[in-house]
Amino acid sequence: MSLQSILDKLREETSVFRTTLRLEAEVDDFSIAVESLGDGAASLKGPVPFDLRQTDTFRWLEDEQRLLVQSDVREEPSPPPELLEVYGVGSQMLSGLFADGRLVGIISVHHAATTREWSDEEIAALERATTAVDAELARRRDG
Repeated sequence: MSLQSILDKLREETSVFRTTLRLEAEVDDFSIAVESLGDGAASLKGPVPFDLRQTDTFRWLEDEQRLLVQSDVREEPSPPPELLEVYGVGSQMLSGLFADGRLVGIISVHHAATTREWSDEEIAALERATTAVDAELARRRDG
C-alpha cells in the first residue's frame, strides 16, 4: 500500500481534515513527505517555519516513544502555536516512527479548530497506519 493510500485511509477512518507524514531528511528536517487533505484544509507542505526538534510535542514523542493523543492542543505538551493560530488545529494525535530508538518520522492526525475526544477505534486506526507506514518505509529501504 502506498504512503498516500495509508494517509488517505487514516484521514477517512478518523474523520479529520488532515493527516500528514513528516520524515527526517538531510536538508529540510521533518518536512511533509505525504499529506491527505479534506475539504478546506490548508497544506502544511513547505519549509518548517520553526525548529520542530525544539517543540514540546516533538520532545514528548522522542522521550515517550508512544502515541500522543491530545483532545485539546492548548494542553501540554504544547505544539507550536501556529498549529492552532495559522492552521486551525484544535485537537490532534501524533505517532512517532523510530529507527534505532531515534525519532525519524511523525504521523499527524489533525482535527479542525475544536476540541475532540478520540475514540478507541480512531486510536487503533493510527496504530494500524503507523505499522503500515513502518512496513512501507522498510520495504523501500530494503529495495
